[in-house]
Amino acid sequence: MKYLFIVLAALSLFFFSLPLSVMAQPAAGEKLFQKLRCTKCHHPDKKINGPALKTIVRAYGTPEKLLGYFKGESDPIVEPGRAKTMKIRRKKIKKLQEDERQSLVDYFFSFQGAKDE
Repeated sequence: MKYLFIVLAALSLFFFSLPLSVMAQPAAGEKLFQKLRCTKCHHPDKKINGPALKTIVRAYGTPEKLLGYFKGESDPIVEPGRAKTMKIRRKKIKKLQEDERQSLVDYFFSFQGAKDE
């Protein structure tokens, strides 16, 4: 009985902490987005100099595809003719830790399904 209690307690801690860590990723990604100065060209729901985040999310479709772009494993899908403008930023993103890149992707995908202005 004592072991059952320990196992249940451990599982409870895991499951109750899981949503918190998942919810924290977009917030960490937003901070990183600002730190990298992505806000100079990108906005969540409107085009500034670069495409809106919701446009990027719609084009890539899955977090894995966007993560692949951030890792340098795929070519740009959105405005590929302007890829040179992202070259320096993309190098910085490639140098990030895996969890940091993932938090950026999570931040982008937090705008999935956002309505157009």
